[in-house]
Amino acid sequence: MALSVLVSVHAHSQELNKQLQSGKWFINGGLIRKSVVLHEKPANAKDLWEARFLPSGKMMRCDTIHGSLFTGDGKDMKINMVECDSTNTYTLKKDVLKISNPKNSYYYKVKTLPDKSIELTSATAEDFEKK
Repeated sequence: MALSVLVSVHAHSQELNKQLQSGKWFINGGLIRKSVVLHEKPANAKDLWEARFLPSGKMMRCDTIHGSLFTGDGKDMKINMVECDSTNTYTLKKDVLKISNPKNSYYYKVKTLPDKSIELTSATAEDFEKK
């Protein structure tokens, strides 16, 4: 019985990891919140950034920078540039996700929502370690 529960929990963790790595996720706002939702498609453009979870344990944080450039003949040209930061790492233990950068670590309980988005609810380092 205990072995089947352990196998089931491990399989759930692998599924969550596979889902995180399946593509890019759109996030409104920062990570320092009690609840963060990762969407497969952008909900709106206000304070929006992308997260990409790589199999190597790196998490890319990508921001789109909007602006204008003036061409040599004085015309205004709109630009969109994506800039990514690769200093973040992540580790998933069962259903607790740890996201770290050189200054901080953030811990979240991971839950897949019915619309296939992922909800991250604030957790603690202790929650992560006991998993």
